[in-house]
Amino acid sequence: MLLKKELGLTLKSLTYWLVVLFIGFFLFTQLGSDFVSLKQPEPGQSDYGTTQTTNKKDIQQQTLYLLLQQYNNESYNTYPFGFLKVVKLTKSDQAKIKEILEQATGLSIQELNQAQLEQTKQAGDETAYLTDPITLAEAFPLAKDYTYQNFEKDMIKVEKLIGEGSDFSSDAYLHQSMKNMTYEEANEAFKTTLTKDRVSGAFARVICDYLGIILSLVPVFVAATVVLRDKRAHSQLVIQTKKVSSFRLQGSRFVATTLLILLPVLVFSLLPAVQSIYVAQNYHQTGDLLLFYQYIIGWTVPTIVAVVGISFLITTVLNGLVSVLFQLGFWLLSILSGGNMDVITMSSIVQHGLIERDRVFTVSVLLPDKPGELARVSALLAKEQGNIIKLEHNQFISINRNAAVELRITMEAFGTEHKNQIVSALTSAGYRPKLVKFKGTYSEM
Repeated sequence: MLLKKELGLTLKSLTYWLVVLFIGFFLFTQLGSDFVSLKQPEPGQSDYGTTQTTNKKDIQQQTLYLLLQQYNNESYNTYPFGFLKVVKLTKSDQAKIKEILEQATGLSIQELNQAQLEQTKQAGDETAYLTDPITLAEAFPLAKDYTYQNFEKDMIKVEKLIGEGSDFSSDAYLHQSMKNMTYEEANEAFKTTLTKDRVSGAFARVICDYLGIILSLVPVFVAATVVLRDKRAHSQLVIQTKKVSSFRLQGSRFVATTLLILLPVLVFSLLPAVQSIYVAQNYHQTGDLLLFYQYIIGWTVPTIVAVVGISFLITTVLNGLVSVLFQLGFWLLSILSGGNMDVITMSSIVQHGLIERDRVFTVSVLLPDKPGELARVSALLAKEQGNIIKLEHNQFISINRNAAVELRITMEAFGTEHKNQIVSALTSAGYRPKLVKFKGTYSEM
């Protein structure tokens, strides 16, 4: 049987098994071996998590609040190709940002900063910085005549000044504008996960988000190997001499490649599938393995079919290494140009995996505003082998700058034990570190 023969040939390919290992490595490093967690919200909790908001006033306040912070720091974050790039504006462009902020709020920059300081003062502690950014933004003033249409036009101007990929593109500010969930909202989301999704469906969608990244790329290598196999063996003449149509041959190869890419997806998804059923049982529900795999197959098969088909076509036309490089470039371009899997979604998925395993975390400390303090902290972190990937310096966190200049440090660690070691070292040095949670709130160590 032709299909069986093609399956056997591909299974003997080193490229195929490297792809299988890569899929498994990607899933288990991002998800971990025990990634499934589900907790029922309880009344009186201090935190029920966050969810995206569609409230236009919230979107305006949070985005303008962020713009003020970056204006004060005289640096703006952009993410070309998914990597952070800090942009410094000219004095004239800074003046334009200032004009936008003042028109949007009806206050001067000095008045806006003073309002923030007063907000901190009302907390009753000069060194307090425990209010999360969502709460701070709720009090951010807006001019009475400042409409959402004005806001959209202003953000277009801001992005032109800063550059593409900033926090002020429409995709970015709509995606990152959040609201704190109430108990009722959190409980409703929990019930939906139990009843409608039966737990398995919810976790299957998480797996599919991860698989969407990897399956838009790795089938290229298997498909290219299959197409180039004949070219290396100079077997085009053999195809013509045997009474096997080229259509049937290519069709068999296409089906075989698709099935062999799908196989490790189904196998590697088994662990989270079983875990989701176990979690459902803890809440007296019945997990649905069939529903889990309906999601997995329904979401991944179209991606595999499309990528394999395109790869077959391009490899046949371009031939050789050029075809693989072309497809890699096409994949990168499609990721960066938007769609369901854009840069923000892709980076947040990967970041989530790193944060969940304590490979990346953010800690906040208070420093006196004087020379040498930053060097002391850096030396301590270097001694503990913490790899700093981002620093945020906020001089407007307290009334008394000498007592309360905030330094937020995002760093990489080897895992939970190493993270706790770094935090303990900061505590021993008298810095009173506070871990910044994923949503932006704090937890004191």
